[in-house]
Amino acid sequence: MWNERKWRKNVCTSHCFDSEHENQKLENVLKFERKKYINSWHYFKIILLCVFLYTLFNIVMTISTLEEIKDFDPYDILNVATDATIKEIKKAYRKMAIKYHPDRN
Repeated sequence: MWNERKWRKNVCTSHCFDSEHENQKLENVLKFERKKYINSWHYFKIILLCVFLYTLFNIVMTISTLEEIKDFDPYDILNVATDATIKEIKKAYRKMAIKYHPDRN
C-alpha cells in the first residue's frame, strides 16, 4: 500500500523554486497511485466475488444431482405400494430392520 504522508512531506511550499510545478507533479503522482490502489482493490473484490459465486454454484449443482436426494421414496425402499396400510408398512419395516441389523450375522 502506498503512503500518502510520505509524498505529502515532499510537496514544496511557496518558498521553493518552481514550487507550483513541483506541487503539481507530486499531486499527479498521488492521484495515479491512489487510482492504482483503488483499481487493484476493486479487481481483488471482483475476483473474490467470482470465486465465491463459482463455489456456491458448484455446491448447489452437486446437491441437486445427488441420486439419494432426488429419488427418496420410502414406499419404494420398503417395497410396499403407495396405498399400503399401516400394518403392511410396519411389517415391511420390521422385515428390513431384521435384514440390515448390524448385530445379525
